[in-house]
Amino acid sequence: MNKKVLVVGEPTAEQVKAWKKEHGDIVRICVNVKEGEQSVGYLKSPGRDVSARAMSMFTQQKVLETGEFIIQNCWLGGDERIKNDEKISMAAAVEANRLIEFLEATLEKL
Repeated sequence: MNKKVLVVGEPTAEQVKAWKKEHGDIVRICVNVKEGEQSVGYLKSPGRDVSARAMSMFTQQKVLETGEFIIQNCWLGGDERIKNDEKISMAAAVEANRLIEFLEATLEKL
């Protein structure tokens, strides 16, 4: 049995293409609101300033606030509930933390 899922906030293919052209890589964040309904939003990659502030917040163990900051500063479009609905925004904020990427590096004293 194939159930249909209502996806709220899905942009057109043309809009996604325009975002990619302007911002490079973009990500889709998806929250399962209830059975058969998803809330989606689109984010651009965080720049240096957003990443630095987010890392500072994260080191203070402010996981939720970090994700909210990322969403507010990288938001391109989608279902506004991701920013405004408490339950949906909390789930999205936790996931948004994954946008801050760390490359592996080494330090060697010579």
